[in-house]
Amino acid sequence: MYAFRRMRWIIVVCSSAVTSVSAIRAEASTLVAYEGFGYPSGLTTSSNGGQGWSSPWYLNSDLTGEPTATVFNAGSIPFPAGVTFTPTGNRIGDPQGWPNNVGFRHLAADGRVDLGTESVRYLSFLYATGSPGVWGGLSLWDSSGVEQLFFGVNASQFFLAGNLAGANSAGTAPGDQPLFMAVKIVSQASGSDEVYLQPYLQTDTVPSTEPSSWLISRTFSSSLVLDRIRIASGAGYEIDEIRVGTSWDAAVVGVPEPSAWMLVACAAAALPVAYHQRLRAGKRTSH
Repeated sequence: MYAFRRMRWIIVVCSSAVTSVSAIRAEASTLVAYEGFGYPSGLTTSSNGGQGWSSPWYLNSDLTGEPTATVFNAGSIPFPAGVTFTPTGNRIGDPQGWPNNVGFRHLAADGRVDLGTESVRYLSFLYATGSPGVWGGLSLWDSSGVEQLFFGVNASQFFLAGNLAGANSAGTAPGDQPLFMAVKIVSQASGSDEVYLQPYLQTDTVPSTEPSSWLISRTFSSSLVLDRIRIASGAGYEIDEIRVGTSWDAAVVGVPEPSAWMLVACAAAALPVAYHQRLRAGKRTSH
């Protein structure tokens, strides 16, 4: 009877703990915007899929004009190891590149980067080009139509740029494999804001926690609200799986099952009880 009660107590405690941890993790890790390009053909002003957006895609920052991305390749660009997201839709590309913007899309209120408040935003996307020496990526713009932050590649290096960050290049960006870009933006109500860029190759494993050292980082001060994303590139390329979130889990690697480690611990705690029950049952049958 004692063993049975102890087993029941372990199950109740573990179930409650798993529920609590799951709720806390879900609250702390929120995906606020996603675009998987689940459209049957090129982008149009009717392309309004995904989540966390306040507009469909347009050519210009002021929500005018048809976007110029007319090439959709079936299926998604693959993620490197360590990313647990399941890609959806297709992948968008533009064979002509600059001066043709792929287009702009406005973020809903929860996804905007308000540099005048205390907040953290993470952003990730997949980028591929068939040839080295091409610039391209995503950028964040403000409502006045100014590109404030750009994340991507510039020729053969990774590139963090824009009005707030200046021009910063580092590392080597190969043109023969897809790239996975991770971004972190830390804003302060007063004081300095920070932006970080960490790229990953297809041969890399993305860590389950954010890096302690990022490839490129910049500090600046601003109170602007960055409320729209632009896709653009200098030549033929593809972009896929855009995410904006409140944590590394939500936007970069995927929220892991929060109960996994706890279930293992509970199972380990239950093993002695189960063994004790089996041993006692064996003794009773032997008499």
